[in-house]
Amino acid sequence: MKSHTLLLKFLIIVTFISLMLSGCSQKSARDFLVLPTQTPTITPTATPTITPIPIEDLVFGTETNPYIVTYINNTDENLNSPDMDIFIQNLSEQTGFFFQYQHFNSARDAFEALRKGEVHFVWLHPLTYLAAKERDLINPLFVTNHFGLYQYGFQFISNVESNFFSYFDENTNLNTAEAGIALRQFEGKRPCFVNDSSLSSAIAPQGLMSQNGIQNLDPVMIQTHTGIVRALYIKGICDFGVTFAYTGDPRTSSQVINDLPDALQKVQIIWRSEPIIPSLAFAVQKDVPLQVVEKTTTYLSVMSQSSEGKELLTKSLRYDVQNLRQIDDRFFSQVKELIYAANVIPYQFLGY
Repeated sequence: MKSHTLLLKFLIIVTFISLMLSGCSQKSARDFLVLPTQTPTITPTATPTITPIPIEDLVFGTETNPYIVTYINNTDENLNSPDMDIFIQNLSEQTGFFFQYQHFNSARDAFEALRKGEVHFVWLHPLTYLAAKERDLINPLFVTNHFGLYQYGFQFISNVESNFFSYFDENTNLNTAEAGIALRQFEGKRPCFVNDSSLSSAIAPQGLMSQNGIQNLDPVMIQTHTGIVRALYIKGICDFGVTFAYTGDPRTSSQVINDLPDALQKVQIIWRSEPIIPSLAFAVQKDVPLQVVEKTTTYLSVMSQSSEGKELLTKSLRYDVQNLRQIDDRFFSQVKELIYAANVIPYQFLGY
């Protein structure tokens, strides 16, 4: 009986071992191999199609992308005309580059185009020139000879019965004293000016008096130079006035003499400045290539020597041009000092 029990235990153990071995043998090779992970399919990104820009659209001076010329003036006058067309055509033919005149609806619009590099050559007056130069936008090329002068000045005048002493000799056309002495008698007096944007009849004289420590009462704005002569002739409106000088004398204007034939005797010059206010200037945007600047300068220099060229410039600009002179920044130094002395910001007077 005991031997049967031992045999039974032995059989149970053998059976258990056999079952264990049988379970292990059912695993396949797959169960013992590390299979590689499936690689995802990558869809390539489509390359965008780039349309090349024609080379002529990248370079200025071509027929499709010409250099732009404009005139920044206070009247916003459109100078597009057959005469301007001829001037631009000649400029293009003689330089080998294409040019185009463009009119802007306002001086500010034209100035902003200049700032953005959308205008390349520009005719402009002193205050606008200084505003552009302060922003390093331009380089000067020429100043025009206007009615025989490249620069003009201003004169202080008064009624002879106002008891101001004249420091100007009308026989020699020379001052007999410096401005600080001659203008001291206007301390606390009321001037007549044209308007607050006039260089010769407001800004420059105010700057000169400021430099000499002379304070005035608030000015009366008369709007015209001849109007100032009339106001002084009849008296009671202002104590003294300031008008342009050298390019003429408003006292001798037909608008004055026809009605007031003794105006020269009644209204005297107290003191006259030197001619320091530049006439209309021509400048180039600072990024224009030197080759273009040189060819443009050469053509205009030659053109301005002929009577036909001067006439074409005059008609194109509707501004008397008797010649052109090449200049640099120093040409504006004297008037710039007076403008700053008058605490005037040039940008406020674009077009002047």
